[in-house]
Amino acid sequence: MSSSKLLNFNVHDMLSFGQISNPGKFRKNCGKFNIYEAVQEIIDIQQDKADYMGISLSSSFECFDDNDFEICTDRYRFQQVLLNFQSNALKFTEKNGTVEIICNKKGDMVHITVKDNGMGIKKQDLSKLFKLYGFLDSSKEVNTNGVGLGLYICRQIVNI
Repeated sequence: MSSSKLLNFNVHDMLSFGQISNPGKFRKNCGKFNIYEAVQEIIDIQQDKADYMGISLSSSFECFDDNDFEICTDRYRFQQVLLNFQSNALKFTEKNGTVEIICNKKGDMVHITVKDNGMGIKKQDLSKLFKLYGFLDSSKEVNTNGVGLGLYICRQIVNI
């Protein structure tokens, strides 16, 4: 099941890229949903891959009152961004490493961090992040797959 969901998100990344390239076609569908369930679903999608790689996936939720995990945004786009960030973290984290999604509620906002203990990003590569086809020099040292659209799409989603 996780493979079909991952494929679905990958197809939607390509569709999103097409929509982003045509102003006015890209939209968010906001609604209320449980952030805990949405984050757990993203972890579940990549759990088999993480297990195979020997990497631990986890999540934490800080400052949520009485386990009230309801937020209001586009659930699918939220998960699309998380999946892209988590995928990149997995690519650059070695065996016995960790990748964690941290959700911290601050007032009516939620701050999301995807944290890993991977190789890090070289200073000269920082300007390439979130750019179209923004491959990093350090990625040459790691066996990674991708077309260089993920972070670019994430930036567009967050900015709309």
